[in-house]
Amino acid sequence: MDYDVIVIGLGPAGAHFSYLASKQGYRVLSLDKRKGYSHKACAGGISPVSVRALKNAYKRIPAAVVERKIRKLRVESHTNSIVLDLPQTEAFTTYRSNFDTWLINCARDAGTSVKEKCKIRKVNVASEAVHVQYYEQRELREARSPLLIGAYGVRSTIQKMLHLDAPQSVNAVQCEIPLPEEEVDALGDTLRLYYMSAVSKLGYVWIFPKSTHLTVGVGDQTSVLALKAKLRKFIQRNPLTRKYCGSYSFNAGLIPNEVVSKTYGERVILVGDAAGFSDRISWEGISYALRSAECAATVFHSAYEQEDFSDKMVSEYRTMWKSCFGKELTLGKALQRILFDEKLDEAWSNAIDVVNNDEKLRRFFADELVEHMSLGRAIARLPLRTKIRLLGRGRRGIRALLRFGARPAG
Repeated sequence: MDYDVIVIGLGPAGAHFSYLASKQGYRVLSLDKRKGYSHKACAGGISPVSVRALKNAYKRIPAAVVERKIRKLRVESHTNSIVLDLPQTEAFTTYRSNFDTWLINCARDAGTSVKEKCKIRKVNVASEAVHVQYYEQRELREARSPLLIGAYGVRSTIQKMLHLDAPQSVNAVQCEIPLPEEEVDALGDTLRLYYMSAVSKLGYVWIFPKSTHLTVGVGDQTSVLALKAKLRKFIQRNPLTRKYCGSYSFNAGLIPNEVVSKTYGERVILVGDAAGFSDRISWEGISYALRSAECAATVFHSAYEQEDFSDKMVSEYRTMWKSCFGKELTLGKALQRILFDEKLDEAWSNAIDVVNNDEKLRRFFADELVEHMSLGRAIARLPLRTKIRLLGRGRRGIRALLRFGARPAG
């Protein structure tokens, strides 16, 4: 059967693109190997940038999707900590199963033909169209369209079919600790991030409050088995979680840590995790999933109107996402090189000390995080002298960050 566009993957990027394209009247086929309500290894933090994108597209966010609204951010190193009040932020926590199901239902209601629990057998990009063979309830089906949207995540067999690179990634492990709602209330509406080399050398431990659970996880380049052991030890020792050390199971996943060498090809566009989009300090990826889907939808509309799906035409997607959030990714990568070297503990302790002892700087970060929740973007806006004081003179990678001066990022 013929469609105007085929989407593989129904995470936030694929579902959001499907919705936007269907709203414009296009015939959209969206395929996923799982059901939308399956559990995902994701902390579930929805940033203010994501909230604005969602409200712009969907007008309202259902209360059932919001687990807990966030009003504070606590960052801890091995020696000190800082708490930033964010009373005006629109950030909240969610369960990805609920969040993804909502987006998929919106796409379906807009007209998308949604096929879940499908296994892709073959993808062939021909000169005249993209051909996709897939199994639906063990029956082999075939569809074709002029463009394919790759929203299949960090690792997929689709990459080999398309002869595309997979993004470099880190492992993530997390668990859900059940608590009575009143006990979660007592812990407050605070996101807690722990940057400590003993637990992660290229990431952090997160504790995100939900209605009746704490989501606790960690990301790093080490193995899933080692991460499970580190996280279990953290839970047993952390004052917030040690008294809840009951039975819980771990979920594992991958977080992209590098943008792929090419985010598009003839008749193909990659969005979200498949393209390697994520914040390199917080590992936040949903805002990039939504924004890259919007860029892809704009380029798809132009290509369809002009009946041109050539490599040159589709390359406008790269231009658009780089203009939208490319500098954020560059800044985040530079900041990652500075803050996650062999002196990780010293770097985070110093940065927290500097902000704790400077009320103006403290207010600055609170205001920036209310709007964007991006450390890279915030630091880019600081004067050069403050950058050096915050990050430490001569640290590896600092030149890459300083060259942006005090100009706004993004």
